Amino acid sequence: MQPYLNAEEAAALLGVSKATLYAYVSRGKLQPHQAGAAGRGSLYAREELDALCLQKGRGRKPRDQTPPNPATLVNTALSCIEDGEVYYRGRAASALAESESLEDVARWLWQFDGLDPFARAPVTPHPLWAQALYALHDRSLAERASCLLALAQLSIPGAAWLTQPQTQAEACANLLRYQLAGLLGRPPSEAPLHEQLRDAWHLDAAATELVRGMLVICADNIVNPTCYVARVLASLGAPLGSALQGGMSNVWGIIEGGTPEQVEAQWAHWQAAPDLTAAVASKLERGDKVFGFYHSMFPHGDGRVRWLLSRIAIPPEAARLMAAMQALTGFLPNVDFALVAVRRALGLPPEAAFVILHVARTVGLLANVLEQRRSGLRLRAGAHYAGPRPQHDAGA
Repeated sequence: MQPYLNAEEAAALLGVSKATLYAYVSRGKLQPHQAGAAGRGSLYAREELDALCLQKGRGRKPRDQTPPNPATLVNTALSCIEDGEVYYRGRAASALAESESLEDVARWLWQFDGLDPFARAPVTPHPLWAQALYALHDRSLAERASCLLALAQLSIPGAAWLTQPQTQAEACANLLRYQLAGLLGRPPSEAPLHEQLRDAWHLDAAATELVRGMLVICADNIVNPTCYVARVLASLGAPLGSALQGGMSNVWGIIEGGTPEQVEAQWAHWQAAPDLTAAVASKLERGDKVFGFYHSMFPHGDGRVRWLLSRIAIPPEAARLMAAMQALTGFLPNVDFALVAVRRALGLPPEAAFVILHVARTVGLLANVLEQRRSGLRLRAGAHYAGPRPQHDAGA
């Protein structure tokens, strides 16, 4: 049996087209291997192909296959996905984006009945926060925002024993406002969040309206690893800010929240490619990921993406890339791609997609923290030991 197969042989074994084979590579289901200096294209390990065949209900059972551990589930009444649409407590995100502000969505998701978290101005920054705002001006956006969010908690009461709704509501509003302040590098403000972005980025009325909708579109998704981190911390009695910080640490990572930057980094490459379809095919052949396309929860498209892209004249390079990916893999753009496309169409600053995504997700993360606190349930982790057997002293 051959240990490695070329693309044609691998596709034949799986019973799929080469385009589907490349789709498996892009989604991380297959790892391509270089054919060597004299060869062209990629090779695919027979053992990995056998494993994929097994998952598809066909082919031979590979050796030493260990079943994956099931995901830990939590009950939530916050957000769900149905027919390609994200719903916040039963209301479609794309419908809310037509007219609501991020503060409106926060009120809806945080559920402080009868209380307005944003009724008061933000608390005065702690002197250390103000000093750090200046001292961190040359650090990366994620580093600055992370440090400033930690220091903001010196002024924002959020301990688990502070259960008064008014105290919690104001703490959530302050954390959100300080999050945006840290991302923009300016003091916190009581102005609506999209208006703060308008002033920072010098936007006209039409662009401001679209930014408002972008914030709403990104406010929450479903309970994913980022939310789960925040929920675990909340279930263990962490302060509001600490639970938020734990979740944001994942959002600031390259898997959960770094994709807009990765889409931006690839954009210049696509602009310069004389034959974009060939360039994309070559990238997929090497096993490289094309960022900004496909999401397992939206196999037939994302309503949020349709809402965003319908608001702009899609940049030519974006339209060409969408056509190439559709032809080669059948993949549709995801929300990260749409954010970058809108950012470029409006001429927003390079960091705009990152800022919008992260300040918006603060609302959803805080909603998850609050829901977990209110449930009173503690989330526990377990492990199956797979190391060497314990050694016992024969003379004992």
